[in-house]
Amino acid sequence: MTIAIEISGTDDFYYHCFKNIAIMHPEHRFIFIFTNDIPYNRRTANNITYETLGNKWLNWISVKFLHKRKILGILKRNNARFYFCSVIWAVNSEEIKTVVYLNEKFLTKRNKYFELLKNSFWLIAENDFIKNILKEEYPSINDKTTVIPYGTDICNPSDESKKEEVKKTICSGKEYFLLEGTNCGTDTIIEALKSFSYFKKWQQSGFKLIINISESQKSEISSLIKSYKYREDIVLMIVGKEIFAEKDLISSAYALIFIHSTILNLPKVLSGFCLKIPVVLLENDFIQSSFNDNALYYKKSELSEKMILLYKNESLRNDLIQRAFHFSESISWEKISKKIWNEIIEKSQE
Repeated sequence: MTIAIEISGTDDFYYHCFKNIAIMHPEHRFIFIFTNDIPYNRRTANNITYETLGNKWLNWISVKFLHKRKILGILKRNNARFYFCSVIWAVNSEEIKTVVYLNEKFLTKRNKYFELLKNSFWLIAENDFIKNILKEEYPSINDKTTVIPYGTDICNPSDESKKEEVKKTICSGKEYFLLEGTNCGTDTIIEALKSFSYFKKWQQSGFKLIINISESQKSEISSLIKSYKYREDIVLMIVGKEIFAEKDLISSAYALIFIHSTILNLPKVLSGFCLKIPVVLLENDFIQSSFNDNALYYKKSELSEKMILLYKNESLRNDLIQRAFHFSESISWEKISKKIWNEIIEKSQE
């Protein structure tokens, strides 16, 4: 059996699943169709063929038209039985079973894709929130929807000596919150700084706040912090210029905080779970559907309260860590890949 997979990058849901499936099932053939450049450090197997679509210099409408035509050509030339893709690159063909993965990006433009989804063979929803949307708005396609969450690579936390090294090097040996600030507006980061101020007033110790930001944010955020009362307790970490590995930074944190109200960095959220660090997320229905009670949620005005709660209630913190870790074990990429494959075998009989 030949299966084609459209892949946007190495964090792509399908990339993680099918690089494992290809190794587990060498008797089948897999076509990896990259919409961007093929990654240099890709993991290879003898039964994987790599394709790239190119034409990045054209305008979006031209790119979309040419890419879909090229994808159809690849599928037919290789006699693909299944084609796994995101909703943007879905194609309709009577000979090929198209499987579409639906995540948060799908929600804002879902109305324009209904006809395409109706003609798809199988839909995979990232969480129950998406499946419920389909059930309410498009009941005719709900029956062919399966919920399969984004997975994670299971890894062990850094050892205690490494954690102490990280804290000593970056935070003078003090505990710290790690705040994910990349792709966040300045106003959102200001609100997070206000919350940290309330925490500092209550706690009155050397607790630090490390803020992950991009290079493009550096100038504005640096200027902002110059007038901040607790500026000596703020550490700006430029993504790509960290002096420690991400695993060590997360493992050493007291908690990992996200202030995004929309699309999250899912691999980093799940890394927090795996590395046994509490994860604090902004409350909304989509995010809570993905992580249930495995994270600590806050409303926009409540972040400082949750920081204080984690510090005061060690039992709650430990329970949260254990629940989230067990959850991460249940959605390892190995288990998610096996689930996808079992579904493929079952649906190939239809």
